[in-house]
Amino acid sequence: NGQLKVTYSSDVDGSVKEGSYDNVFYAIGRTPNTRGIGLDAAGIEVDPVTNKIKTNEKDQTNVEHIYALGDCALDRPELTPTAVTVNFIFVRIII
Repeated sequence: NGQLKVTYSSDVDGSVKEGSYDNVFYAIGRTPNTRGIGLDAAGIEVDPVTNKIKTNEKDQTNVEHIYALGDCALDRPELTPTAVTVNFIFVRIII
């Protein structure tokens, strides 16, 4: 029938799923790699489900002098142009 059979596992709950699809799009890089880098030692709050860092409207974490930008921040757009723009704006603010 021309469909592709796909088997995949969830990074969130570890469940294994499979299905047949006409088209398959595979992307990497949407799961933040925030485990094991000392965020807990610094007291930074991380969402337990997504591992994304909790921030306020100014991208500041709960630790006043630490900021999180881009895809690792909770409730922020996961778009490369947005992340790049936010980083440029942030650099201008701190310089």
